Amino acid sequence: MNQAHGAPEAPVTTALYGKRVLVTRARAQAQEFVSRLQELGAIPIVFSTIHIVPPADHYAALDAALGQLATFDWMIVTSANAVVHVWERCTALGLGAGALESVRLAAVGPATVAALRARGLRAAVVPDRYVAEALLDALPAPAGQRFLLPQADLARDTLRVGLQAAGAEVVAVSAYSTVLAEPSPETLAAVEQGVDILTFTSSST
Repeated sequence: MNQAHGAPEAPVTTALYGKRVLVTRARAQAQEFVSRLQELGAIPIVFSTIHIVPPADHYAALDAALGQLATFDWMIVTSANAVVHVWERCTALGLGAGALESVRLAAVGPATVAALRARGLRAAVVPDRYVAEALLDALPAPAGQRFLLPQADLARDTLRVGLQAAGAEVVAVSAYSTVLAEPSPETLAAVEQGVDILTFTSSST
């Protein structure tokens, strides 16, 4: 997948028509974006800068927290990756979807909300702005509440610090890790032919 993808027929009037667009998303998540770019007549070049892998503790902290999910008032997910890994660990632990229905969910960003909906789950709180600070403002009375934060190993500390400052109890655990990806020779060759637009969809990329 780390190479240029041809553009389909599209109106020449589209702003992206014929443009070579570098896509830096993790390979497993790039296809939807690539397809949309192709629909607009662009030529996507998938140059994945990161891989999504299990956390360093092999899910030990996440599994322990999920095993005590009933003790939490809220679970906050800030990425689709967090949703995927939490869901997979619940399945591996035999907890089932019912376990996640026992806790209120808060989510940041439309992709995160979509990942929840795809699994039959609904977020009770979704801020209008897709940043942690907006979620802190949107959460009702966090003081005295217990929050679970399954997140990337390199996630910002904004939520944990903000919630604790508001009087909440917070358990932050690594749900996944991001590691640098090694580009293939085909990818490097495609990039050397020139790029018109660079795209970044997260601070990790």
